[in-house]
Amino acid sequence: MRLVTYFIIVFVSSAALVWAFSRAANKGLRKSQIEFYGKINAASDTAKNTELLVIGSSRVMVNIDTRILDSVTGLRSYNYGLNAAKIKTCLNLFNYALHFQRQANVLLLNIDFNMFEIGDDPYTDAYYYPFEKYYPGFLLNDSSNSSTIHKFGFLDVALYDDYVKYAAIDGWLRPNRKVAGGFNGYYPHANLNDRVNLNHQFTGGDQYQINEYGFSLLSDMANRAKAKGMKQVFVMAPYYNDYTTRNYSKTYQGLIARIAQFAAEKDILFLDFSALKLADDETNFYNYNHLNQKGAGLYTHIIADAIKNYLHPAK
Repeated sequence: MRLVTYFIIVFVSSAALVWAFSRAANKGLRKSQIEFYGKINAASDTAKNTELLVIGSSRVMVNIDTRILDSVTGLRSYNYGLNAAKIKTCLNLFNYALHFQRQANVLLLNIDFNMFEIGDDPYTDAYYYPFEKYYPGFLLNDSSNSSTIHKFGFLDVALYDDYVKYAAIDGWLRPNRKVAGGFNGYYPHANLNDRVNLNHQFTGGDQYQINEYGFSLLSDMANRAKAKGMKQVFVMAPYYNDYTTRNYSKTYQGLIARIAQFAAEKDILFLDFSALKLADDETNFYNYNHLNQKGAGLYTHIIADAIKNYLHPAK
């Protein structure tokens, strides 16, 4: 009997510790104001008045300055850009944001050359767990059985890798930490003198193909936005032109044609800015595929003017 009692005590104590750690980790993630968790927290906390959803990868996060976007268009925008986000994560972000920003009436989506290669999306299932109770169904799980474990709740901490655990600790220790120069999700590459590997040779660019399942997710996003009565804008961001010509020309040609056709069929404004004049000037770039703060300012003005003219055409 003593042995049974001992095992019961050990089991209950262990379960209580796991529950406490899971609860503490999830609360820490909810306190974060930076990177993935900051973007998701903003949707349900600080960005509820958002009218313009800006969604995409780092080509959104560091290239589109929401201060300029707001001042030109007169709309309240939030930048949901995330490093290396693919179409599945973009759809998740869109659905989650729209659940809270119900007055949002414009979607600006950046189209990346590799966004339809969904297999290497870094935002795996475990990233979403703390937010399930705020928006049931946010977890789009088609790759693992982790959601089964998540149903027990108190085992969440067992699903988190070291990065997530460090993010939770950071949320507790530095709940007010923000990115210097950032505004409404825009994270600038502010150092104009820090230009990296503009002539770096990358031979894998033309190997990216459009995954048809990924493209169906884009169609799901466009259809939902249309059903909500939202105006939609797709944009292709500039890369440093000399680099793009030598490395991505085939990928871009096929993707741009496909997106242009898709946008025309869906009545979506498609802004192909992959070959803007500013992309000839390396002083506008932080590295070959990200603008610095100077370049982002120029680029955002161009996008904002196009959106303003689209929403309010001259008579």
